[in-house]
Amino acid sequence: MPDITVVKLKIRRGTDVQRQSVVLEQGELGYTIDTQRVFVGNGVTLGGTAVGSVVHPPLEIPGGRLNQTDAVTGDIVYENSVLWQLSGSLYSNAADWANISPKGDEVYIAPNGSNQLTIKDSSITPNKLASTIVYNQGGISSNANGLSANVDGTYITINANKITLNSVNENVIPSSALGRGLSGGSGNKIVFYGDTDTFTYNGDEVTIKSLPTNTVSVSSLSSNFVGSGLQIQNNALTTIVNDYDSNSFNVDINTLRLQQIITPSTTNFSNVTYNNFGQISAVDTAIFETLTGSSSNPIFNGSYDQEIFTNQTLLTAISSNPGGGTAVTILSSAGYMSIDTSIGLVALPIFKYTT
Repeated sequence: MPDITVVKLKIRRGTDVQRQSVVLEQGELGYTIDTQRVFVGNGVTLGGTAVGSVVHPPLEIPGGRLNQTDAVTGDIVYENSVLWQLSGSLYSNAADWANISPKGDEVYIAPNGSNQLTIKDSSITPNKLASTIVYNQGGISSNANGLSANVDGTYITINANKITLNSVNENVIPSSALGRGLSGGSGNKIVFYGDTDTFTYNGDEVTIKSLPTNTVSVSSLSSNFVGSGLQIQNNALTTIVNDYDSNSFNVDINTLRLQQIITPSTTNFSNVTYNNFGQISAVDTAIFETLTGSSSNPIFNGSYDQEIFTNQTLLTAISSNPGGGTAVTILSSAGYMSIDTSIGLVALPIFKYTT
């Protein structure tokens, strides 16, 4: 049995800072006791060259690789969804790091704001779609121009990029699709089928022949039923005054009223004139003539507005006021007033009196 000799071989070692100031001889190995890396020398380069690359733990903070003090040339850092490799020798210099992440073509695939590869908006064009993308009985077709509706061109067509009904007739409507009041379909023309006592045909038009009593109520009428000047309000038809002669009419609390032209006089001796609308247009006194006294006719002795009485008969009377007892002096007669009344002319004697 051969003798086995165990030899413990140690290589040159020190801290990483010490390594960076030493030129390892060609083929000489060096070990950093703090970063635990092995380097080999070429007799020229300070610190030698790292044996193998290290993939460092992922970093979330952008730019964190610039603080990766133990990174050496060839090391890889996954930072904020981007894969970086130190291609130079200075970890703190951003230019020494190369982006080795997968890259898109920037036409269809590109990184988003989170450095994630994604399909760019509006990048999928018709030439990127396979014909198998559509189901041949799904109503969609595909060609070099893109996806489109697969229509029959007879009943449904494409007009100005819109699906349009081209022809719907009795041949494409089954009779089972028709409900009450209609008949036809399945090749027959569709006609109105109604009660002949209520409906009739006027040429090709269906006309109401006669409505049964109390079959239509105000509540069943729509606002489109009434025309100008009418409205449905409080379950009743009411009028709407759109315009009116403000000199003749007035609208007050939803009521159309005659406009007052003049205020009628409260005197009993008035002639009232009305216009063709029944409005009072004028009020005149009904007293149109006064007969005054003269010397030739002693019964008319004086005038009702005189103040001095000469050779005239004066009477003393008691006033009829509620208190009574007021004495008045009355001229026997100063004439008559003529009044045109509904029963004819009436004359009232005029007396001048003083208290």
